Amino acid sequence: GEKPIADAPQWLLDLITGQSTSSGSSNKRRNIDPQDFSEILEGERDATLFKLGCSKRRRGCSEEEIKTALLLHNRERCKHPLKEEQVLEKVEQVLKYPSGPQRVDAYEMTDSGIVYHKSTRDEETLIQLTNFQARIVSEVKEDDGAEVNMRFEIEARLRGRDFKFSVQVSEFVSMGWVVRELGAGAILTPGNTYKDHTRAAIQHLSPNYKRHTIYRHTGWRKIDGQWLFLNTGGPIGPEGPVMEVEVGLGEGKLSDYCLPPPPEGEQLIKAINASLDILHLAPNETMYPLLAAIYSAPLGEALEIDFSLFLAGPSGCQKSELTGIVQSHFGEKFSGKHLPGN
Repeated sequence: GEKPIADAPQWLLDLITGQSTSSGSSNKRRNIDPQDFSEILEGERDATLFKLGCSKRRRGCSEEEIKTALLLHNRERCKHPLKEEQVLEKVEQVLKYPSGPQRVDAYEMTDSGIVYHKSTRDEETLIQLTNFQARIVSEVKEDDGAEVNMRFEIEARLRGRDFKFSVQVSEFVSMGWVVRELGAGAILTPGNTYKDHTRAAIQHLSPNYKRHTIYRHTGWRKIDGQWLFLNTGGPIGPEGPVMEVEVGLGEGKLSDYCLPPPPEGEQLIKAINASLDILHLAPNETMYPLLAAIYSAPLGEALEIDFSLFLAGPSGCQKSELTGIVQSHFGEKFSGKHLPGN
């Protein structure tokens, strides 16, 4: 027998008439966009379905109404429909935004790069900011005792290839690092505004980056209320080595300032006696000042020492070798042929 035609669902009536059932709406008609019924090409599926979902979310539609609409449009309009689970993922993205006529801007990391979901009161637009993925994995402060520089460690992916590199904060803001680090294949959407959005997107999409500080100098430094002696071998505090603080003196002679962990027991006695034995290398008027210089050097600021020693003598009297033995108290690599200065 014949069956009566069912009433059209409210969401379909809204789509046809351009009216909204959400509270506070003016219920004014608008011109229907022909694209509402046009074919959706393969490269436009994500953007179009997202735009439709946000439009319905803005009108106050329920989750079920949004899901029904997106599944219908995917099935009827997409030339190559997405899988149902992909459509449901798009629904979940839409539901993250507040319901009602509110402006929503969001960034997303996709397989094709970073995209910007720009939403206004009247429409939603999907803007491709980059053709690569990028995230900040670490924020590194480098402290040389006089100033602090900051850099970001970034992981990126372009066309199946992974990259990892560091960028100074000032350069990160300008985005000048993109082509240098990723090559000519890395593309940013033209325009300073989109460049700013790209920078902001990378920061928004990097919520779990690590933070740490690297100290680039030797000597005493008060860190977290505790005085530590910094050297390549690691900071030394009142209780011994401190593993939580990182010291990086780079390459060159500065990195040779390397102390072993403080000895204990018999090893401590042996080390002190070895140090005192250098008194036998030269006359007392030479060795006592040198021995005093060894132990006063780390305490120079505390003792307000404002002078230094100069070892003089004729050529061939082993001045350099003697100086090297004294200097080796601060690193075993130091010798008469390898000193920190001339």
